[in-house]
Parts: sequence; C-alpha cells; structure tokens
Amino acid sequence: DGAYGVEAAARHYFGVHAAALTLPEAATLAGLVQSPSSTDPVHHPKAAQARRDVVLARMKALDEVTPAQYAAAVRRPLARDLHVTRLPATCGSSPDPYFCSFVIAWLEQQPALGPTREARRDLLFQGGLTIRTTLDPSVQGVVDASLREVAPERNPLGVAAAAFVTEPGSGAVLGLGQDTAYGSGAGATEVDYAVDRDFGGSGGFQFGSTAKAFALVTAMKQGLGTQASVNAPAADNRHPATFSAKEFPQPCGLGSPWSVYNDEPWKGGPMSLRQATAQSTNTAFVALASRIGVCAIHSTMVDFGIHGGDGQPLGTYPPQVVLGAQPVSPETMAEAYAGLADHGTLCDVHPVTSVVQGSRTLWAPPPACRQVADPHAVDQATQYLEYNMTHGSGILNQLTGRPSAGKTGTSDGNAQSWFVGYTPQLATAVWVGNPLNPTRRMFDVSMAGKTCASMTGACYAAPIWRRIMDGVLSGEPVEPMP
Repeated sequence: DGAYGVEAAARHYFGVHAAALTLPEAATLAGLVQSPSSTDPVHHPKAAQARRDVVLARMKALDEVTPAQYAAAVRRPLARDLHVTRLPATCGSSPDPYFCSFVIAWLEQQPALGPTREARRDLLFQGGLTIRTTLDPSVQGVVDASLREVAPERNPLGVAAAAFVTEPGSGAVLGLGQDTAYGSGAGATEVDYAVDRDFGGSGGFQFGSTAKAFALVTAMKQGLGTQASVNAPAADNRHPATFSAKEFPQPCGLGSPWSVYNDEPWKGGPMSLRQATAQSTNTAFVALASRIGVCAIHSTMVDFGIHGGDGQPLGTYPPQVVLGAQPVSPETMAEAYAGLADHGTLCDVHPVTSVVQGSRTLWAPPPACRQVADPHAVDQATQYLEYNMTHGSGILNQLTGRPSAGKTGTSDGNAQSWFVGYTPQLATAVWVGNPLNPTRRMFDVSMAGKTCASMTGACYAAPIWRRIMDGVLSGEPVEPMP
C-alpha cells in the first residue's frame, strides 16, 4: 500500500510508531512480509487477518506468547485496530517533486549503492538513509517562478516548459523544474520533462539549432578561427536549398537529397560564421558541416555527452547532427553547454553529495570531470555564441550587467523551442513546447500576454532563460567570458 519499512507501515495502518504496536498489530505487519499485495489490510482485510492468525499460531507454538495472549489476539477483529493514515507519496509531498524524483531515479542507477536496481531501491526506502543533495532552494525558487511567469500552468495551448540548471566545473544540479503540477490528476504529470527517460523523463525533444554550438567547436578544432566564413546557398522559409548525397559521404551521410530552409532569408554566397551564428542560418551550417565533416561534428557532440533522451546514442544522420533533429533532454544540453563554459571540461551532472546511514557515509560521489576538447577551440566557439547574445537571437535576452553565451533552437514546424546558455558560473537549458503532441506546428502563439508569430527559441524559452540566469546570478561577481 505504498509504505516501506516497519515504522512507515505502523504509522500507515495503525497510526502509531512501531514501538507502540500491540501484539495483534505487530503480527499483522509480520504477516504482510510474505505477500504484501495480497494480504494488504486495507484492500484484503480477510486475507490479512487470516495471515495474522497464522503468525500468532506460530508464535504460540514457539512459546513466544502464552495461550491466553494468543486467544485474546485472535479474537480481536482486525478492523478494530486499523487506523489508516494516508502517508504522502514519496515525492508528491516534496516542495520540489521533480527534483526529488530525479534524485531517486538517479540513485537507483548507482552501482555504489548495491548490485541491482532492486537492492538499491530497498536501501533507499528501508535503509534509514540521510541523502544530501546539490539542490539550492533559492535557485529552485527562481526556476519555478520563471517558468510559470512565461509559460503558465495549464495554458490553453497545451504548452509546457522545463529547465535544468547546473554548475560548470562540478556538474552539481542546482535546480530543475517545469510548469506543471506533479501528480496524476487533470493537467498534472509525474513525467519530468527536464531529464532523460532513464530518470523519469519523457524521452526528450528535438533540440534544433542548439546543436550548432558543436559544429562551431569542431570548426575551431580544425583551425577555422573566429573570422571564418562559409559559402551559404540561398534559401528562405518557403524555398529551400538542396544538398546532395555526394556532399555528405558515408558513414555520416544522406540517403537522398536534403532540402534545407532558412528562417531568415539569405540570398546566397559567402557569409561570415559570426553572421551565420547570429542569424542561425541553416544553409550556412549545413555547408560548414559538408566542409568539416558530419562525422567530426558527431564525434564532438558525443564527447560532450549528447545522446538521445530515450537513452539511445546520438544518430549520425546529418539532420540529427547539424540541425538537432533527434530528441534530447534539457539535462543533456545543460551538461554539454556547461562543458563549453568550462573550456571543454565536461562534468557529469549529479544531484547528490552524500548518502549517509546512521553515522556512516555510504557514498560521497566526487565530481566526474574530464577534458573532452581543446580549451582554445572551445573558447573560440564561445566567442561566436557570445556574439549571438549581442547581435543575434539572444539580443533581447542579454543578462543584466554581465556577458553570456547562448543559442536558440527550434524544431521543424516550430513545435519545440529551446534556449541554452551559460556564464562561467552557471549553465541553464530551457525547453518550451507541446509534450503530448510534439509535431504540432505552433504559429500565432499567445501565452502570458505575449504573442509570437511562431514558437521560436527567442520567443518564450530565451526569456525564461534570462529570468533564471539573472535571478540566480544576482549579487554574484561578474566573470569575463573568453
């Protein structure tokens, strides 16, 4: 019935602490162990009482109770002892339920806590543990308020929003959340849109042009530098440029011609990579990918930890690699961009600092960090993303009094939108979209008093990102970008 351990069961079924249980009450709980579901006193009271009496008879046979005690206990109806107290759900009662569910799912996958997932779960719920997390309540408060200001809960469009905040250099998860109520009622969900499916998430969402950051890193690794240019074919949002399979050889190639559109029109010809980043010109980045190699970009992205939100590896098909056509989670993108913030040092995100049992520390996971790219190349890519904040899609959402770097992302049909960005101290990924209809085209969108011609990363995701970053960094030292 959802109660784990003797103390929780005593409080749930009888409204007392375990030390205060009577003989028939204690025998009832002892009888539950063999088959908790089929002998549950609430749902199967007759089976529970029969099982209780079996335990009492065994105790009498072992002289653990006197015949008189046995007789009195079996005569007592179970219903007279039951005082069911509905214990709150494990995370449903938490002020930060989505972070709570992430912590539990994350701990269940840590081999340091047991050989199997079942063993780890038993330890978590019955081991009397004290779990200390990386959550910063002030950060979490900013996350929750920012999400609901821009994307109100239960809005008529069915749009949801989620954010994931991490610390570059450590991987500590400072906060995460979404604009939905936690639960199973109308308009609520226990699915955590901010994290991977393995941790209770949905499986992710197409991440669009936020992928372009890693084409920039790859280009810088190959020596193109901060003044690079690319020959970008002409295209707009109605007339595409077509790229052939010959331009993208296997194993990271095309099976058929690829039609690529630009959100902002481009007449064709040489284009600086700065301008291409600021305008998020798809044909420029596809041409760049043909030049530096899709496999090389893919390798960079994998090095930065990017993978499918469903746990599958990042695909090698050019639209997945260059334009973010594979669903990923905000967790993954926050971790990857935090690696950019820390000059190519990637730290696995983690929500826990220690697991303590009594006076003994069972586990205190150290930061898991590694250098995955040349720092100079990463810092050059950061300069492009910083330029985007002052001249491109981030211009209306620059941080107050401090520099930053970031990139918008929008999926095909404007169904999903993103903004991911960072300062040296903080990295945040924000997603806004329709989780239940991820391919629904989103045009003429009105929400929280703001109307946008289409669901782009600059419209809703970027303002949420700015609110979170400004709120969390308020009063913190201003650190320079590379």
